[in-house]
Amino acid sequence: MIPLFLPGPSGAIFVSLYPAQCSSLDNKWVLHLPAFAEEMNKSRKMVSSQARELSQRGVTVVIPDLYGTGDSAGDYRDANWQAWRDDLGYLIQWIQSQGAESITFWGLRLGCLLALDAVNEFKGQVKELMFWQPVQGGKQYMTQFLRLRMAAGMFKGEQETVGELREKSKGGETLEVAGYDISPRMLDHTEQLSLQDLVIPQDIKVTLFEVVSNKGKALSPVMRKAVESWAETGIEVDASTVSGDPFWTTQEISMAPELLRRTTEALALQSHSYTSLEHADQGSTAEYIADHGEKPFIFSCNKEELAGILHKSDQPTARGVLLVVGGPQYRVGSHRQFVLLARDLAETGIPVFRFDYRGMGDSSGSLAGFDSINEDIGAAIDAFQSACPGVEEVVVWGLCDAATAAGFYAPNDSRVSGLVLLNPWVHSAEGAAKAVLKHYYFQRLFSKGLWSKILKGDFDISKSLASLVAIVRGATGNRKTDAANQEKQANSGSQSADLTERLFRGLQKFQGKVLFILSGNDLTASEFEDSVNASRRFRRLIKGNRFTIQRLEEADHTFSRRIWRDAVSSLTGRWIQSL
Repeated sequence: MIPLFLPGPSGAIFVSLYPAQCSSLDNKWVLHLPAFAEEMNKSRKMVSSQARELSQRGVTVVIPDLYGTGDSAGDYRDANWQAWRDDLGYLIQWIQSQGAESITFWGLRLGCLLALDAVNEFKGQVKELMFWQPVQGGKQYMTQFLRLRMAAGMFKGEQETVGELREKSKGGETLEVAGYDISPRMLDHTEQLSLQDLVIPQDIKVTLFEVVSNKGKALSPVMRKAVESWAETGIEVDASTVSGDPFWTTQEISMAPELLRRTTEALALQSHSYTSLEHADQGSTAEYIADHGEKPFIFSCNKEELAGILHKSDQPTARGVLLVVGGPQYRVGSHRQFVLLARDLAETGIPVFRFDYRGMGDSSGSLAGFDSINEDIGAAIDAFQSACPGVEEVVVWGLCDAATAAGFYAPNDSRVSGLVLLNPWVHSAEGAAKAVLKHYYFQRLFSKGLWSKILKGDFDISKSLASLVAIVRGATGNRKTDAANQEKQANSGSQSADLTERLFRGLQKFQGKVLFILSGNDLTASEFEDSVNASRRFRRLIKGNRFTIQRLEEADHTFSRRIWRDAVSSLTGRWIQSL
């Protein structure tokens, strides 16, 4: 994979380029049109895996982050469909300048509607459309998206309807939804689009895959109707289902192997002997990167290639931040929080290096899990120091399981001088049940939203009681057995030892300073605090002067509102400057 920043019409476009590893008959290039918001983040591993497979079969793949998304320039609130179509036009010209003879639009989810919305502008240039799980209607899709804001507000007793949110948008208000700022222009244009109503040029072939849970299941009725309407106009359409997990929405990284195989068969020609391809003008690209202040990197770890982004600082400094990523995402983070944090810190004079460890995002290899990435972190620090020779010490920053991974790694590397740990992951079945019981059910008892539902008769008491009983049973399981197992694991030093114990040992051995940033509205943070409070040794440890604890009482797990992200950035920057 070759990472590039290209000078697009609205600002820097980050591109992951997967060159063909062997020649093909028509020098085919595929341009990916990403999914929307968090679906793009969660699907990155699946997309990069498909790009690698096509590359090995003689197809060059371009995965761009369009304006305001991913690693590219701009803010999500400034993103709109016209800016994205302009980016596509620029990218098509760039692809053609590299010698492409055939271009395919490969859309995922809302990216399929973008492909249909834009393809008529590029008649004769785009020869084929490949659709993964197309969004069928923009209005229905945005209704579901806006409900994320409704769900977040219900716990606090806030009563917003989708209709009220649309009225706010029509009045010119930018809506903050699940950490993404959606402009009125973006919402309005998206809601006007429909898979069935968009016109496809006659000479374009369409291949469409719908992911289903059971093999052999038929296309959904709405999708079948759209396909039939295209076929009636003479469009060549090959539509079918593939079995797999909905990787664009799952809580863990998941794959759909059948979709990868079928897509490769549909797009890749039989390849033959290897031949090298010329790529971008590296001189002009390198010059633009220098001006842009962010530089992409490929570095190695156990013969796998890892992708990283360096945020340079204008000021010479001996200390930098290594940002470790966890969860079902990649180096950009939920609602681009890692990109925004890195840019904020770089502006204050602190260089930052973000990366995907093996099996995540744009990096190759198999996913081993957050508790097995010590080698990845070490390789990333090596790459960071190689790119910034003045950086002598590193503060490792991590959220959730990445915070726990940082705690495991830190005592083994003298270059690590500090840790910033947000909502560390110390999950156990019993601990999670206790946290839900203590921090969810008790708080919900005093929620205005709950009592409003009860008074209206909208509350299912029997269902809630059944859920409560199951959680109580989980919280009061076989404690003697669990305690005996944990003590045995801790004493043996086993890698499978309880996460709280392993984190305690790591932080106890580490001699640098540690900043905890904890969310007040997050069960992961609550479980961590409960686990610490249950351990006399852990309580005593973090009362020492090496440890600082900051709480954002209203914040959720990923600090999804701008005010919370800004607070995290400010707390991180001030703490690092004070070291």
